[in-house]
Formats: sequence, C-alpha cells, structure tokens
Amino acid sequence: GFECASTEMTTAKVAMNAKDFKRAEENLRKEVAARPQNSEAWLLLAQVYETQRRYAEMNDAFAKAEIATQPPLDAAKKDAIVVKRFNLWLDLFNSGIRLYGNKEYDLALRTLDTAITVRPDFPGNLYMKGVVAQDAEQNDEKEKYFKEYITAVNSDVERGMKLGLAL
Repeated sequence: GFECASTEMTTAKVAMNAKDFKRAEENLRKEVAARPQNSEAWLLLAQVYETQRRYAEMNDAFAKAEIATQPPLDAAKKDAIVVKRFNLWLDLFNSGIRLYGNKEYDLALRTLDTAITVRPDFPGNLYMKGVVAQDAEQNDEKEKYFKEYITAVNSDVERGMKLGLAL
C-alpha cells in the first residue's frame, strides 16, 4: 500500500526548504522519536546539524541513518555519507593547519578537535595537535597528543616491521 509521509516529515521538509532549521530540527526530532528506523529523517537531521556546525550530532545522525531499516539506505546514500564526512574532515584538518601557520594556536587546536569528532580514526589528527601544542609551548598537552598518536599507529608500525619494512 501507499504510505503517506508523517506530518512531522512534511513539516520538516517545508521548514528545510525555507531554511528554518530550528523548526525542521524540532519536527525531525519528533519523527525519529516516533519512528527511530526512519533513515530519511536521520539523514535530514544530519543535514540540519551540519548547517549549524554541530558535527558530533551530525555524525550520530549519520550513524543512525546507516543502520535504520525503514527504508534501509542504498549503497549510493551510504557512499554519500562517507564522502560527506571525509570532505568535511579534510576542510577542518586543512583549516587547522592554516590556523597553525598563522600562529592561531588555540583556534587551531579547537578546529582539530572538531576534525577528530568527524574522523576519529585518523591518527594524523593527533600528530597535528601535538605539533600545534609544541609550538604553543603547551608541553604537557604536546606529550599527551604525541603519546596518543604513537598508541594509535603502533599496531600498524609493528605489522609493517614484521613484514620487513623499516622506518
């Protein structure tokens, strides 16, 4: 049978088109509370969070969209999420490097924190934070970031060394 979109989804889409993200978010939150398996609602909510630069919440909404089953996301939409996350991370990481180059260390560190939120599995985020903290003369923080970096890459380094690679 034919399923009509809920009032919340319809209202959210109208609000999104009008760039009324607060209203869109309110209705999308109601939608996912009532129908947590609605992948389209989670995708729209991720889009709302992205426009508001709420990247941790965006990531969470993407993750819920990826596992939602009504309907399940097709491969193209899942690939689009991967590309969106990567491009956003790249913009943030490069912004952090630019800010570091301009000696805006505190802002660089905050920007790199956001990059970590978007792509927590990339050890280079930690290495770059160590470099920034070093030049900002934040020695305790520098040590912490470099130790976290070493921990993050250690298994790959050990695996490479067992294969005969040398650093």
